[in-house]
Amino acid sequence: MRPLLASLLAVAALAACDESPQELALQTVTSGTLGGIPFTVLGGAVYQAGPDGPLFADETGGRIVLDDDPAGLGMSDPNHLHLRTRFALSDAGTLQIAAFGTSGSELTSGHWVLLARDGAAIEYQFRLRGALFADSAFTPAPAIPSAEHWIVTEFYAADVPGYAAGSSGVTMWELNDLTPGFDEDVLSCNPGPAIESVALTGDAVAYALESGWLLAVQPVDQIVGPCQ
Repeated sequence: MRPLLASLLAVAALAACDESPQELALQTVTSGTLGGIPFTVLGGAVYQAGPDGPLFADETGGRIVLDDDPAGLGMSDPNHLHLRTRFALSDAGTLQIAAFGTSGSELTSGHWVLLARDGAAIEYQFRLRGALFADSAFTPAPAIPSAEHWIVTEFYAADVPGYAAGSSGVTMWELNDLTPGFDEDVLSCNPGPAIESVALTGDAVAYALESGWLLAVQPVDQIVGPCQ
């Protein structure tokens, strides 16, 4: 069976909770590459569907950090990061995307977004160094919540575009919006961008996953910017 087809069948089976990682012959990994991007497992159990293939974590969860910082991922400005992430979640599954954390606390010392599937809905949170900024859900809910989805996020360690020097923050666009536009992010101008008046000093990019797949990570050297 072709590797891509095998991976897609594995996604469908696990999203439906039909088979376990062991039954699908997924391999437990401690490091590797995902679409050519190197990563290291921080904790939990992370399974991979073949070399360079999609990553899976069950309900016990798994955490990874990318081996490259934003500059190494191709960003011209190392204080800004534009990420496109493809994922699929089982019911009650979660995906955390974090950036600009420090070594040893990669997932909690920077800013992050948390996506969580609750039945047909996919909810989200914005957190600034752990403090909750906004909590909502994508509307309308996706027609097939267990299907693969894309999410576009931008993180700013310093100098949020259009805001005061020294500020930091994060923004995100609607599910499967791969042509993100200015003033089209989910927070828009109400409640406004998730920012705070402190610069971040870390450069880690990390993911945490429960009951779901991390299918692709694509850094793009562009910055759209949040609503002003």
